[in-house]
Amino acid sequence: METLQTELMVLHRELQNAACSVHLVDADIFNWEVELTGPEGSPYQGGTFCFVLKFPADYPKHMPRIRCATPIFHCNIDQSGSVCLGPFSADGLSPTALVPRIDIASTASLASNMQLRITIINARGLRNLDFGGISDPYCTCQVPGKDWSLFQTAVMTDTLHPVWNEEHIMKEYVRGDALAFELWDDDEGLLTEEPDQLLGRATLESKLFDHPEGFEGDLILCDTGKGHRSRLRVKVSVAAPRRKDDRVTALSIVQALISILTLPVLDSPLVPSAARLFREDRRKYDHVAREWTLRHAL
Repeated sequence: METLQTELMVLHRELQNAACSVHLVDADIFNWEVELTGPEGSPYQGGTFCFVLKFPADYPKHMPRIRCATPIFHCNIDQSGSVCLGPFSADGLSPTALVPRIDIASTASLASNMQLRITIINARGLRNLDFGGISDPYCTCQVPGKDWSLFQTAVMTDTLHPVWNEEHIMKEYVRGDALAFELWDDDEGLLTEEPDQLLGRATLESKLFDHPEGFEGDLILCDTGKGHRSRLRVKVSVAAPRRKDDRVTALSIVQALISILTLPVLDSPLVPSAARLFREDRRKYDHVAREWTLRHAL
């Protein structure tokens, strides 16, 4: 009980400016009602979502049961309200999806286990390469010369100002590695068999993100075509896997709930059909999620 009382105080302090409120159900410290406002830029924006957390008497040895009381269309929340934040380890540590920020200067010995948390946010001012249509952009990222590090975002159809808000974890980051971003126009499905066409590229040097504050900002793209000043907005921070002495807290649980409203955990979907739709047609997924928000959460 004392642990939960302390964590409730920490949560109120840390999230006092966030769109979050926590109430005890019938003054019971083991039963929390957490109300979250949908993050800006997500299909849940403006909605209010109620999560019920029931902590066991032996918390933190065992994790609380989490249920979403507000109907929501989401990869990690099913129709009964069950919530999956990501895979938990057998001894009850934090979800592997939750990677804490660290003080890089004090963790040189962990350099071989460093990871990057990379968020591809949006792009602006892209040129149109589709004859009779509009470009279908996607973004790739990798460490130059390390093909294993390559990942790409979903394809956003018919737009020169795509918004992804996709977060990826790049493992085994070596200090000094730069990041290369490229934007491409997807031509799959066209009658022609021409390869995808480059919309622009940019490199982010490690000195700009390899520090505790990380990097968030616009990258000016080159190779964008004459007269186009295209930009890519990204967020990059250095992280490390949780150590065995770290454990989940009420604060990290609520932060994880906020996180999945921004971007679902696709590796652990409770609703596989929603996860498949998110991967294959992000625009339709967002449309359905927004309809549910307007119907149930406003």
